[in-house]
Amino acid sequence: MAATDLEVQIRDTFAQLTMWGDRVREAFEPEPGSPLAEDDAVFPWLSTADIAWQGLVAAQDHLKGFRAWWLANDAPDPDARPGLFPIATFSLLRGALVGGAIASWVLTSDHVDVRTGRSLTVAADWYANHLRWAKGMRNYAVDRERHQDQIRHVEGRAAQVAELRESRKPRGRLKTTDAITQANAEIWTGDEARAAQTAALWQAGSGDAHALGWSILTRKHDQTPLGDGMGTFVSGPSLLDVANAYFCAYDFVAYGFHRLDGLGARTP
Repeated sequence: MAATDLEVQIRDTFAQLTMWGDRVREAFEPEPGSPLAEDDAVFPWLSTADIAWQGLVAAQDHLKGFRAWWLANDAPDPDARPGLFPIATFSLLRGALVGGAIASWVLTSDHVDVRTGRSLTVAADWYANHLRWAKGMRNYAVDRERHQDQIRHVEGRAAQVAELRESRKPRGRLKTTDAITQANAEIWTGDEARAAQTAALWQAGSGDAHALGWSILTRKHDQTPLGDGMGTFVSGPSLLDVANAYFCAYDFVAYGFHRLDGLGARTP
């Protein structure tokens, strides 16, 4: 596909990003009598709708960050154009991929037990990370007694989630790789090329997000050093690399909003 075609396709999605951005300024509430309202009754403090909404809010935020970078390259002054970032660009798109894929994974099933089982798995991870941070900061809290009360409150919610999970699947901790793989397989069943591409982009994005340079080689595989040679390596992404990562994330976000609207509407 010609570079100009890729540029047009990416730009054609930017209006949708604006609509998503306008939408997330207000909280999402499923309609009474909707499937998501039924889900929310299981654990209303961090419900299925809340989990999906948080993922989609974060994902569209990352996509808008990508758009801001993209449009900056239209600056009339060539020196003001940021160009292609070989690492930072893909960190943004990885964040969008995670948020969109987790939301889609939680919402893709038509069965309440599957949706709540998955949302509770994310909630357990949410509380575990919150507690880890809170306990690490308690010695620096201005009001240590109040801070400890907050820790106990979160511990109580975490215990409720753990109890609810005893009768539901999946078991164990949230595994983001598995969630992304499952969401991809359930939404685009049988599309092996998409599955392989999604897995590859997710894995390589880990190198970008954690400041590990190996991910650059996944975009310039023909320049990977072989044998015992040593040399200077300089690389940048191609437009195709960027477009593949962008649309992989964008498709998950679009699907997540679609499912949120469908499940959040009152059934006839």
